[in-house]
Amino acid sequence: KGLRNSAVVIFGGRIRGLYHKWFLPNYGVFDEARYFVPGEEPLVFSLGGVPLGLTICEDVWKPGGPAAAAVRRGARALLNLSASPFHAGKWKLRRDVLSRKSRECRVPLFYCNLIGGQDELVYDGGSLALDAKGRVFAQAPAFEENLLLIDWTAPAGRGQPAFSLPRRSGPRSPSPS
Repeated sequence: KGLRNSAVVIFGGRIRGLYHKWFLPNYGVFDEARYFVPGEEPLVFSLGGVPLGLTICEDVWKPGGPAAAAVRRGARALLNLSASPFHAGKWKLRRDVLSRKSRECRVPLFYCNLIGGQDELVYDGGSLALDAKGRVFAQAPAFEENLLLIDWTAPAGRGQPAFSLPRRSGPRSPSPS
């Protein structure tokens, strides 16, 4: 049925979910609609008993869409994998878009942006975390590789206890490849 821009969730040695990007940009440096077929289903998976929704890049730039669908299916936070290239004014634009999306969905949003270069494109990193009111509470530095560790407690859902991500102290060493 065609190629898709997808993400696979793997942990505990098993595939826990597969997500196909819904909104395929076809402007500026993007030509995704030419190559890919859009997804149609949101992905909600559980990590430590907390339902999380997964989206890819453009999926959080428009109202509704897979982020809102994931929340309707019970996601208590959203994860967004992104390759958003840098240009002047992009940080403010990106922060405004992400803030609007977290407020719209009324859940925290964790945004992970690519760092590095590809041909003439520069990806600035600057991954960030926003609360359900659209306020940034953690941000990685721009233009440098970084492992952003966040101490976050998911609000208790109906009949569910609050959930905390494990705390780590000190920097982690990269695993040898």
